[in-house]
Amino acid sequence: MLTHLVVVAVGALEVEPSMPIRTSFQVCHAIDVGLKKLLSCVLGVIHPKARNRSCVQMIVFDGIGAEQFQSVTVAGRQTGEAGDICDNRHAENLRKEPRGCSSIIRSRADPNDALYVHNSQRSYGPRPDDLCCRNNRQVEDMPINNLQELRRHIETAITVELSTVPPYLFAMYSIEDQSSEAALLLRSIVVEEMLHAALTTNLLLAVGGTPDYASTKYMTRYPSPLPHHEPPLLLDLAPCSVESIRNVFMRIEQPETHSAPAQPDVFETLGQFYHALEIALEQLSKEFDLFADPQRGAQLSDPSFYQPIAYDADDSGGLVLIEDLESAIQAIEIIVHQGEGLSDQRWADPAHQELTHYYKLLQIEDGTSPLGTVRRLRTNPRTSDYPDSIRPASDLFNAVYRGLYLVMSRMFSNQANQSRAVGTLYLLMADVLSQLASFLVERPIGNGEFAAPTFEVFEFTTDEPLTEIVGLANRAAELYPRLSTVHEAVRALDLIL
Repeated sequence: MLTHLVVVAVGALEVEPSMPIRTSFQVCHAIDVGLKKLLSCVLGVIHPKARNRSCVQMIVFDGIGAEQFQSVTVAGRQTGEAGDICDNRHAENLRKEPRGCSSIIRSRADPNDALYVHNSQRSYGPRPDDLCCRNNRQVEDMPINNLQELRRHIETAITVELSTVPPYLFAMYSIEDQSSEAALLLRSIVVEEMLHAALTTNLLLAVGGTPDYASTKYMTRYPSPLPHHEPPLLLDLAPCSVESIRNVFMRIEQPETHSAPAQPDVFETLGQFYHALEIALEQLSKEFDLFADPQRGAQLSDPSFYQPIAYDADDSGGLVLIEDLESAIQAIEIIVHQGEGLSDQRWADPAHQELTHYYKLLQIEDGTSPLGTVRRLRTNPRTSDYPDSIRPASDLFNAVYRGLYLVMSRMFSNQANQSRAVGTLYLLMADVLSQLASFLVERPIGNGEFAAPTFEVFEFTTDEPLTEIVGLANRAAELYPRLSTVHEAVRALDLIL
């Protein structure tokens, strides 16, 4: 049976195990019993829709067995009032998540409040020392003290998101059966990483920044460490394997624990970095008019510009027009929930149709979605190492990949025909890069290895990149008739560059 609970007054509190909790939120705790002895189960409000309530409600259960969890409706739901009594009169049955993930308990008073449970005998979610509302977390060594530092950190987010795309694509290209679930799961992750890059670019514009896709600033040269990750995590262009999924990709998408501090500069999980951004936005918005000119016309916000593909869900989130603090936090929440999620959250959407990136990768790692045959591609290849007969196709791939950034430079500007730019972007990714990649991974280069896209930063030698790209496409079409369709698609760049 549940002990009676009472909401205590706003203020700082320490629970056992010791976990300092910041001021400005209310907590529930058991009255009449020793907290140390009975702190075996805890609930914390962590659903995104409940984040702005500045409230963490800790509920201590007395004598509940592992199979007898029930939810409670807490009086004074949104802000709580000192003296409110909570009991089990409005308990509902618990719906457990599959695979031993956190159990979600929904309050009858507000179904949007998802509460996660941990039991000392079974793994049901946040440990007692994980108690903390994400936007009430302390930030260690917070250097984001002004608009310039905020914009710099947002640009770091853009770079981080884009730095993961080539390794994911390279791994996907190495899978022989491109229609396999493993390949499609990786493809779905890439599509959402591009969405995340768009959302962070929108955020940069919203706080008065200017994205710089025209230069090579956001491009990564491989192998390369994941920016600001600690411990260091090396990003390679390597064939897909269970080991690379486990040791690299799952570490990129590693979920953040509830007690992990927000980290703006050196982080173990991307969630820590994004939560530092959230806190900085909240703090700086009290000092500055951050969204005085959100540059709405330059942001990519038309919902029709982003469509989920297989293994993604409509309601996990899409493009957001960022024009105030609320929409900025919404965009960051989409990135975090689709990517690594929080703690052991498995799903990226309320209807449980889309796994987070971490759990998509786990399906490959644990064999649920087997890799099948993987081509032996050279790790971190260079065009200069390829036979002369292959180099023109590799150069064309890199030039078109560089062209994507030039398209994005136009796309995020007030003067752009965004519909045309988005169409060109999709055309180049789906009809050009994919065909070139398929061509390259079938070309043997000796020692049982095959060529692959190198994702090198292509340096144009003139001020007319389109002319150079078309020239490379002409050369490739002459050498490889199979690539004649690529040549035609490249002409689409003439519409935007």
